[in-house]
Parts: sequence; C-alpha cells; structure tokens
Amino acid sequence: MKREPPFKPHPTRPGEFLCNLAGSILIAGDAAYGDPAETTPEGQAVSRAFIERFLKEAAAHGFRQADTLHALLRRNQSSARIINLATDAMNCIPMELRKRIIEEEFNTKCVPMDAPLAPDYPSDALRPGPDGVDPRFWAAGDEIERVRAEHGEEAIHRPEYGHLFAELRRYAPPALQKQMSDKARELGLLPEATHVNANGRPVYSLEQVAAKLGTSVQELERLTMEHADELEALGGLHTGPVHPLQ
Repeated sequence: MKREPPFKPHPTRPGEFLCNLAGSILIAGDAAYGDPAETTPEGQAVSRAFIERFLKEAAAHGFRQADTLHALLRRNQSSARIINLATDAMNCIPMELRKRIIEEEFNTKCVPMDAPLAPDYPSDALRPGPDGVDPRFWAAGDEIERVRAEHGEEAIHRPEYGHLFAELRRYAPPALQKQMSDKARELGLLPEATHVNANGRPVYSLEQVAAKLGTSVQELERLTMEHADELEALGGLHTGPVHPLQ
C-alpha cells in the first residue's frame, strides 16, 4: 500500500507545504524529545500529551506498533522507518477522528493533506527542512542566541531585534504555537475572546487590548505604526470579517 508523505508541496502554491497528522506527530516528537533548550517544559508536556493521544487512538483502531513508534520518537532521529510508522498509525485512524484530533490538540489549522483546512497561521509558515520544521524558525533562534552571546541578555530586548521574535513566533511548529498561546492565556496576557475570524481563531479589538494592558487606543495605534514591520512579520493586523462567539 502506497504511503502518503507527512509533508508535500502545495499543489497550487509554490513554496508552501501541506502537513497531515503524521507530519504533526513528527513535529511534536521533536518538540517533546528534542533539545530541551529549544522548547519549554510546558511545550514538551503539550507535545507528549498529543503523542500519547495519537498512539492511543491508533492502537485502538488496529495499529500494533505503537510502542515501537513511541520509542523512535523518543530517540528523536529522523529516518524512513519512523516516517513510515507514523503514516501507518495515522492511516489506522478514521478520517473524522483525524480531523478532530488536529482541531482539539493544536487549535491551529495545520493543513491535513487528506482533509484540507484553511490555515489560521501565515500561509508561508510551514516550509519543513529535514527535521520537519521551517528552517527560518531555527535561523531566528540562532540569531537571537548570537545577539545574546555577543551583547548580553538585555540586548535581545532592544527594538531593533523585535523582528527576530516575530519570526520565531511566525515560523514555529504548530504545537509550539499552541503552547505559546496557551501560556499567554495562562498568564492573563490576552483579553477574553468574544469574536473569531473565519477560521475560528480568536481576534481582539484595539479597545480590548488597550483595556487589558491599561493603556489607550491612541497609544496602541501609535505603537502599531512604529512597529509595523514586526506586526507584518506576525501576519499583520486582522482586517477581515469577524464572528461573535456563540
């Protein structure tokens, strides 16, 4: 039986890639069991929970090598075998359940090849390298580390380096993006969501953000002008239709 690759080029958008559930598991494996300096304990926990659910669902639907796949994920070494096993495990899971797992575990529309969804992260964000992660994510992180090493911890908080953090967020793997959003909510950094965009992602008005931060709408408008490049790197301000939460 022919296996679908976990990542493959978008059929109509050059330079973009589609990612199925097997690809998401490979990304989660790297976040959960890769270099601990490249994620957080929370990110590792989110990724491990996702992997455990995926393996449990696959085993419940007939996949017999869940323990082997888990061991390979923990080893965190890319190989044809781990890709094939992840794909075989995915294929055991019914289509509707695959969609539900993606929606419930990621809260980002990482586009499955077998059931395309409109992405609510930048359309060019997922351009996997050999490890399944957009190389621009690693490049931004490496540059931040270089600035820290050469100029000290305080230097990375200067405005001229803000674009590096924007790129780190923009090109992060879906599991890490979810972890960042969850942490922001946990710390009370985001207003209560009242509206979503067409993809179901929460959006906030300037009034909501200003009230949360204890500032004025005028000050936020000034900052959006001053940091237009960083905002654009994050995908820009939402200007499309919004829908109230039911």
